[in-house]
Amino acid sequence: MRVRYTIFLLFISFTAFFCAGCLNPVSPGTAPESRVLVVRIAGESLAARTALPSAPNSATYTISVSRSGLSLGAALAGVSGPGPFPVPLDAPPQAGDTVLVEGFDGSDVKWAEGSDTLPGGYTAGDPVIITLSPFRVGTGDVDLSVNFPLGSGDDEITAAELSLYRSLGDYQAGTVYRFTRYRKNSDYGAGEDLGPTIPISYTGLPSGNYVVKIEFFRFKYVKVSTLIQTVIV
Repeated sequence: MRVRYTIFLLFISFTAFFCAGCLNPVSPGTAPESRVLVVRIAGESLAARTALPSAPNSATYTISVSRSGLSLGAALAGVSGPGPFPVPLDAPPQAGDTVLVEGFDGSDVKWAEGSDTLPGGYTAGDPVIITLSPFRVGTGDVDLSVNFPLGSGDDEITAAELSLYRSLGDYQAGTVYRFTRYRKNSDYGAGEDLGPTIPISYTGLPSGNYVVKIEFFRFKYVKVSTLIQTVIV
């Protein structure tokens, strides 16, 4: 009787050991977290405003990562929206890797693309934001607006200046492409009448990434606020 009891316990122990090897199996094709690069696409998210013409309704994106010119795993194709998108790789991402995002319309014609290189000191797990630029040359229109309270008394906004820059580099260098002043009286020189809405409206702009800066002023040209926005034409 005692022998039977011992054999039964050995059978239970063997069964538990055998099944323990089956717990939490790794699904085929699933990359470990250290080999996943998280990518966001700017232009459809809060990272940038998309000017006309906007992305096609059927737009999809293909995300690929390369190292020294060689693909670092299969491209992630057919995704839509701004993300975030986890991209499985053959090896952990590292500084110097190139991330390429291509935008296609419903007929597989490329209409936009963007790329960037992972910076020095990049840490695996950090998300990467890729800003798209129109792939085709040409011109486009910007039709946006900014609403704000004019205020009253000491809080009254009496002037605003709108500056448009052709690129981030031009913005950093202070090279203005278009400039418009809005004012409530002639003390601020020539300009458009200031109301509670400032239009950001341009036609025939060459395609590319622009930076818009709006500076708000109170009495005697005291600057009180600055708004900076990226616009993709």
